[in-house]
Amino acid sequence: MAIETKKRRKRRERPSPWQRTQKRLKIIRSSLTKSDAEIGKLFGVTRAAIYELRMRYGIPKVRSNTQHKTRLMNLMRRLPPDLTIGDAAERLKLTEQRAYYYGKSAGYRFKRKKGKHERADYWNARFKSLKPGLTLREVAKELKISYIYAIQLCQKHRYKTRWTGSSRPPRLPFRLRRTY
Repeated sequence: MAIETKKRRKRRERPSPWQRTQKRLKIIRSSLTKSDAEIGKLFGVTRAAIYELRMRYGIPKVRSNTQHKTRLMNLMRRLPPDLTIGDAAERLKLTEQRAYYYGKSAGYRFKRKKGKHERADYWNARFKSLKPGLTLREVAKELKISYIYAIQLCQKHRYKTRWTGSSRPPRLPFRLRRTY
């Protein structure tokens, strides 16, 4: 009799195969961020066995790229407001393009820093440093910009250029200001 009770106790202590499977499924559901191989090491089974359990019981796998994206989006949301793209990229250790992509996806509003070519004070200083009476080609070469952009900037900053080989001012196409 004593032997039979010990066997019964062992049976009660040892979970049934279905209970064991339920415990495994619970662990699989709680650790979807881990790979099937890592979960398999917990149980001492292959990754194929974990994959089969996931498929049989309809447990979706969270892909690594999705995990990466959600992690970066959460990091973007935690950043202080009004950072420039460069500052955000530096803090997250990403390129500026990646920081901009994840920031836009997360709804982050970046503080825009104008480039040097968009600032009027930059071009005013550059045109003051030029010698008077240069040709358009010389202005473009000196400022390291295209010929067409040199025309536009010369008109905007009222820099007088000359024709090549003469002192006559060039006929430049000009933009009319709309007054309506």
